[in-house]
Amino acid sequence: MGQQMKTTEAKVRAGATLARCSYESGQFVVVELISVATILISVSLLAVTAWCLAANLGFLMTFPITAGPFSNWLVWISIAAFSLAARRTADKHREILENKGCYVWTF
Repeated sequence: MGQQMKTTEAKVRAGATLARCSYESGQFVVVELISVATILISVSLLAVTAWCLAANLGFLMTFPITAGPFSNWLVWISIAAFSLAARRTADKHREILENKGCYVWTF
């Protein structure tokens, strides 16, 4: 009777852990997608920053946005910095999930 009770308790604990990890695995997938998206956005924004700066220095003919706040390369690099900060936040969240033992895949 005691052995059966321990087995049942272990199954309940394993089921609770599995449910928790499946929920957190969903979070893990979202965090991975955010991380990949922010990498692509950051690279694109850094390319636009270089293009705008080169146009301001006279290395290129024109930049498509000639007036307004987005015509300055400092605005573009600031947005890129914010996207890199968002990626770092997503990476920290992924590390927290990995420390809890919840993985979707491993490399």
